[in-house]
Amino acid sequence: MKLAIVGTSDSAKDAPYNDPSWEIWTLGRNHVWIPRFDKWFELHSLKVLLKAKTQQIYYDHLKTSGDKLYLVEPRFDCPDAKIFPKQEIIDKHGKYFTSSIAWMLIHAIEQNPEKIGIWGVDMRGDNEYAHQRPCIEYWLRMAQDKGINLYVHPTSSLLNGPSYCDDTYYDILDMIPIAKEA
Repeated sequence: MKLAIVGTSDSAKDAPYNDPSWEIWTLGRNHVWIPRFDKWFELHSLKVLLKAKTQQIYYDHLKTSGDKLYLVEPRFDCPDAKIFPKQEIIDKHGKYFTSSIAWMLIHAIEQNPEKIGIWGVDMRGDNEYAHQRPCIEYWLRMAQDKGINLYVHPTSSLLNGPSYCDDTYYDILDMIPIAKEA
C-alpha cells in the first residue's frame, strides 16, 4: 500500500490522483478542487472551526464525505465520520504533534505502508510552519526507521536543507550578520 499525504500548497496538484495504487489522504481547503480522496482529515475541533469562520461550503463538504472523514469529535451532521484515534496515538507515541499533517503522518505510519508520499506540504516560512516543520520531520524519520520508503515533493522544505559538509552551508553562514563586540 502507498499513502499520499496531500496538504494545501501548490505541489498538492502533483499528487498521484490518477494512480489507483496510491491512497490519497488530505485535508483543508482542497475540497474545492481535489479530483479524488480516500480519507479526509478535519482535526480541528468545532470550536476552532467556528472561531475561524470556516465557510459553509467546507462544512457542506464535510457532511458529504461519509465514512472517508476523520474528526476529533463526533458531530450529529456527520454521522458516518470516523473518530480520529488521538488518545490512542498519544498513549503510544507521546504528545509531540504540532499540526494536522503530523497527526496524519503517524496514523499513516501505523498502517505500515510500503511508501508514504508528501505533496502540498512545503512548510516554508517563519510563521506557524517554523514550529510545525521539525515535528513533521521527526515523524518522517520514524517512518524511515520503520523501513517505510518516503517521497517528499522537491519544492518542500521538509528533509531539505543545506548539508553541513558542503560549501552551500558555509555560504549561508557568510550571509548571516554577526554582531561585533563593542
